[in-house]
Amino acid sequence: MGQSMKEFIDEFKHLEKICNEIYSEQHGVTQYINEMEQKSGYASRKIPDWDKDLDNLKHVRHIRNNLVHESDDTIDYDLSDIEFIKAFYQKIISQQDPLALLRKQDVRALQPKISNNVRHSNSIIRTMESDDEKDDSLTKALAWGVVLVILIIILLSVIIFVL
Repeated sequence: MGQSMKEFIDEFKHLEKICNEIYSEQHGVTQYINEMEQKSGYASRKIPDWDKDLDNLKHVRHIRNNLVHESDDTIDYDLSDIEFIKAFYQKIISQQDPLALLRKQDVRALQPKISNNVRHSNSIIRTMESDDEKDDSLTKALAWGVVLVILIIILLSVIIFVL
């Protein structure tokens, strides 16, 4: 096995390992490709280089499978394939890979909805607090009214008793 073939296999193993960790199962690169394919319709328009990364992942997986399973030394690959694997690994590590970017965009798209719901909830809470303050005011007024009635009854009782 030539040096560049060994380097290709080693770099692919490195990428496969991190993808296995992402998906908690074997064949992580294939899992990554499958997820990209499932989301390709709308994601390819939202994420730069989506189609290019997907095509390159399929390409390097095909090369790897042929190298490992066919043991064919004439498989066409070059240094740019190895560089792609290294670069894509770095994209995953830095969360700049296509699926991470898509998740970030999806979260950003939800932020205004969440913020609106929080503002609406806060408005309801303020209204409820305002209602509670009104209820407290009524309770205090009622209590003072009861105290006043008792004082009047006591005063009348004293007046009647003295007369």
